[in-house]
Amino acid sequence: MLASLLQTADALIHDADVLDELGADAFVLFSLAGELEELEPENGYFPIIPLAYAKTVGDLVLLVDSWSRRYGAPEPIDDTGPRSTVRARRPGA
Repeated sequence: MLASLLQTADALIHDADVLDELGADAFVLFSLAGELEELEPENGYFPIIPLAYAKTVGDLVLLVDSWSRRYGAPEPIDDTGPRSTVRARRPGA
């Protein structure tokens, strides 16, 4: 899904890749969250605040995995960020 949003091949994206270097800015990550919510609506809103702390593709994978399993609200990637369950709403939702 990330490769599609970045218009690149899946094989070119690895866990160690830095999201900023791939061009995965806030708009791309927010779009990804919206697509995930549409694919798995039973999981509820994707937590946007912890998404801001994902630095690598691997961080993003862990966050998505945590959300999709619904073990609870994902924690920020590091201990410097807020621990929040604030979630963005899609327009018209």
